[in-house]
Amino acid sequence: MSGTDPIDPNARREVSKAIASSGSAAVGRMIDAANSSVEKRRRNKEARAKREVEKKAAKEGQPPYLVRLAHLSANSLVHKSRIPQVLVLID
Repeated sequence: MSGTDPIDPNARREVSKAIASSGSAAVGRMIDAANSSVEKRRRNKEARAKREVEKKAAKEGQPPYLVRLAHLSANSLVHKSRIPQVLVLID
């Protein structure tokens, strides 16, 4: 860990002890909850990006059925997921 780690070392130690002392079922539930949270954030980011593209298309007068996602960076989660670069929006 670096010296700039914002997590209190005592809190980290307490969490590590709690995980170690809990059963495997509890650890599995924690992992499932974490995975679920990551997936939910990914879906929310994709939905937000889609809404922004639709809003931009409406503002610029582009046809709503075909919008290029050129404004998204290559590092965004939308591009890392399996969403194509072109969204087809059907009214």
